[in-house]
Amino acid sequence: MGSWPGRGAVRMERAFVRVTASGSTNTKGSWEVLFASTSFDAQRLDIQYGQGANDTLYLVDIGVGGAGSEQVIVADLHYANDSTFGSGMLSLPIPIPAGTRIATRSQASVGSADLDILVWPGSQ
Repeated sequence: MGSWPGRGAVRMERAFVRVTASGSTNTKGSWEVLFASTSFDAQRLDIQYGQGANDTLYLVDIGVGGAGSEQVIVADLHYANDSTFGSGMLSLPIPIPAGTRIATRSQASVGSADLDILVWPGSQ
């Protein structure tokens, strides 16, 4: 396998959670922990949406900080799940220090709708 000059080893860890929107439509639900404590300094945050309820619109927040005092670092990521559109993915250049707690929450156009979220901080 070839090497890439100037590039070190790429580090990443990942977490999967099924996040449930509030029972009230278009209201943020509870925070769900993705990482209790990240193990390294990350340079980016990759987010992938998975299965959700059909014909449902979601807004997703990613937050950092202790339970009950999360600070939103990514707000209102829009995701529309319907019968013709599956999962989506994006990569955001957001540095995350080692030891950071990362959590997510969502709201949906349908009360109590579930959405699968996969998040992984990366070192490059």
